[in-house]
Amino acid sequence: MDGLAIWAALGIAACGFGGTIWAILINRETLRTQNTLMLFERYARFDETAPSELTGKGSQLLAKLTPQKRRQVLASARSYFNLCSEEYALGDKNRIDQDFWRIWLDGLKTRMAQPIWQDCWRELEAGYRAQTDFWDFMSMGTPEFRNAVPQYRSQDELVASPAT
Repeated sequence: MDGLAIWAALGIAACGFGGTIWAILINRETLRTQNTLMLFERYARFDETAPSELTGKGSQLLAKLTPQKRRQVLASARSYFNLCSEEYALGDKNRIDQDFWRIWLDGLKTRMAQPIWQDCWRELEAGYRAQTDFWDFMSMGTPEFRNAVPQYRSQDELVASPAT
């Protein structure tokens, strides 16, 4: 092979490699967008079907609900926390849009500032202890769990923080 053929082969290989990298980056961005849209849809569906006790701005407590309504509220809150744990895992791996992450974070903080959501987390948090990072993340905002959160976590990371 002469020098020109070697340079041509290297050029073709470089273009192929560059094209592959470009395709990977485009696919990654497409996946991030798809994840974001899927989560938007799932949160919208949650808000449409959640009991009014969870979607209002009231200061109702779980203890004041009838047993049947309490079960319904806790089941719905569990669905929401499951969705949040999925989003946390995706966000932690940079697989969702950062603007959406901030919107989600603000929404979660707003919900967790409400007494009924704090009650729901207290009731359900044990089911999330195996998801250590998510539990730490959520529990920083719950006063009685705050001391159980590892010191490497910052209060600035607070997701589920009621304004206390």
